Amino acid sequence: MIPRSRVHAALAATTARHIRIIAAAFLVCILWMVAASSGAGATDAPPVGTDAGPVVGAVTGDVVSYKGLPYAAPPVGALRWRPPQPVQSWAAPFTASSFGKICPQNASPGLPPPPPEAMSEDCLTLNIWAPRDREAGPYPVMVWIHGGGYVTGAGSLPIYDGSELARQGVVVVTLNYRLNVFGFFAHPELRKQQSSEPLGNYGLMDQIAALQWIARNIAVFGGDPGNVTIFGESAGGGSVNYLMASPATAGLFHKAIAQSAAAGLTPEPMLTERSGFRLAVERQGELLATALKIDPDTDVVAELRGRSFAALLAAADPRLQQAPMVDGQIVPDHLVNIFAAGRQHAVPYMTGSNSWEASLGHAIGGGFSPEFRARSMTEDLRAQFYPGLTETEAVDQWFGDSVILAPARFVALQMAQVDAPAYVYHLAYVAQSLRDAQPGAAHGDDIPFIFKTLDAAFATVAARDREVSDAMSALWVAFAKTGTPDVPDLPAWPPFDATEERVLVIGDTLTVEDGFLKDRLTHHQRKALEGGSP
Repeated sequence: MIPRSRVHAALAATTARHIRIIAAAFLVCILWMVAASSGAGATDAPPVGTDAGPVVGAVTGDVVSYKGLPYAAPPVGALRWRPPQPVQSWAAPFTASSFGKICPQNASPGLPPPPPEAMSEDCLTLNIWAPRDREAGPYPVMVWIHGGGYVTGAGSLPIYDGSELARQGVVVVTLNYRLNVFGFFAHPELRKQQSSEPLGNYGLMDQIAALQWIARNIAVFGGDPGNVTIFGESAGGGSVNYLMASPATAGLFHKAIAQSAAAGLTPEPMLTERSGFRLAVERQGELLATALKIDPDTDVVAELRGRSFAALLAAADPRLQQAPMVDGQIVPDHLVNIFAAGRQHAVPYMTGSNSWEASLGHAIGGGFSPEFRARSMTEDLRAQFYPGLTETEAVDQWFGDSVILAPARFVALQMAQVDAPAYVYHLAYVAQSLRDAQPGAAHGDDIPFIFKTLDAAFATVAARDREVSDAMSALWVAFAKTGTPDVPDLPAWPPFDATEERVLVIGDTLTVEDGFLKDRLTHHQRKALEGGSP
């Protein structure tokens, strides 16, 4: 076991690494915005015709990329807090060689704020990487939804580069969606003025609009609109679960992968009513207006729309959750109820976790810290479920179990309700360069292994790191192609069921374990369903 001092050192190293990745991402965003060309070694691709107008991409070797394509009108002015509207068409070819700007966001824990010039509310864009040989298609489509707690992130981060996935015979799409108070917001006056529209979940509506754009247009890029897989990590994985449960997404995707997703087991915020300790989202909107000193006797919505995005971000209370909510339309009920009743989409489903998910809790701290989450862990429970672990190690495992692993297990078990297969993985492999500093696979470490972007994530990359990345990436692509993660020369990965609960554990070797952590995850799932403190 790694001693406590090394766990603290690992936290510092992990946080610093994430800072480097995201800082590099914002730099890349800025460079792409000002770049006049597609980059060294790239040439223009022949124009393709979308329903908004012709688009020119960039060819780099055997991959064609298209960056910064608008999939909806800029949600600015009167369109702030409105469902995404159709993009205005164009006649001259659109040169898709630069990433779009990132959606407005505050700094993440331990990170500097994004440069103002990198942000804009005109951010509803997507990026495509496709095999150059279009004649060999149509290719399966993999749509990546980025994480960041629904308040940070962008589809243009270097670790999300889709080139290596595209080289395996798929079309990859990454996208931006509205975040923070722009993506998840409600106010009583907004409901009065827009009673005929879906309310609150604007970030999810953006994701749906992107999927609708893909359904209409992806064929011209070589993609198969009848074979679309949505996948995402953290808040992106949570988004996958919400899209699985939304009536508005019927037919828009055909497989789903939720990586390190917390959504699915505990109740969500609600539009007009309090949900446990969470205020009604409309009440949160009233508090935002109060913080901005808006007179309640005026047109509050117009006043809010007249404020700059910087002012809104500065006034948003970080203690209040800006995240998907039960709105009655896009999210008709709590996910736990939808999945338990078998009202989710019947598509092949993959989900999983990492062995040190507590790295996320350490970075955020406060009421989300592992110590706070594990406040109900008695000595008896520690001895029963975490024998042989130090207190620090047990606390970290309790966090991962309650926040990530138990929700993933619950959702996977519910797929039997709709007779759709579920596959569960657990990433325990740690990059070689981090083994002396990090006690497990940190939250988010799965991403560069799947995208094969290890060089953007780790200072040094060992040969075994690349071998594990090759295996994981191939499994994800196989699932996207066929709905079954079967790869020659890799262990057979059986579906997850309530009888055997077989999980693919990705460590120094890949093995299938029966009844993976069943007793302790059953405890956390039961406590959550009872409404108790897990």
